[in-house]
Amino acid sequence: MAQTVPVLKDSSDLYSWCKQIAVYLRGAAIRPGVGIRMMQTDGGTTLSVVSSSGITACEVVSESADFLTCAAVESINESGDPVAKTVPSGETEKTFQVMKPWILRSKPFDGKTRGGYSYVTQDQSTREATKGTDKEFQTITPAYLPRETDKTGELIYAFTSGEGLVDLNTAGRCWAVNDDYTPSLASIPGSSAIPNASNVPT
Repeated sequence: MAQTVPVLKDSSDLYSWCKQIAVYLRGAAIRPGVGIRMMQTDGGTTLSVVSSSGITACEVVSESADFLTCAAVESINESGDPVAKTVPSGETEKTFQVMKPWILRSKPFDGKTRGGYSYVTQDQSTREATKGTDKEFQTITPAYLPRETDKTGELIYAFTSGEGLVDLNTAGRCWAVNDDYTPSLASIPGSSAIPNASNVPT
């Protein structure tokens, strides 16, 4: 025997309760945000969840104007220095690129005027800033400490973003005036090679 579906009256308590649930569900709908991307397609709405919670320990091998070349860290030794992952015999060490924080990169500022200042990149960590007749040289401070022949590189932590790995800047680096800087005509490493998600390991 078919059952009769009850009709909800506008004045009933059940109707009021269901209406409140509907309002709540509309308010709790998934929206685009950090880690969530929504795209409209012919088949409806596509939801893409992007993980941004992964933190990677990295040893700085070298520094360029927009990114750092790093090696994966396996552990920290008793001296507090990072220990890179062991490279099997006959193989070369695999390195990868970590983007500097946006504010410390060359490309967003080089040859452009922002906040009244005109910027020109000098090398991987220094830029010229001009405002009217005032000119100064600014250097990333504290400096990154790349690997040396007899010393390990600095330990940094990077997070995964839509553009790949990005330095978390746990050292609190920023641009600071450098009165001792002497401009050089040397080439600027890394000023044109900007990595993206396709050349950063996942």
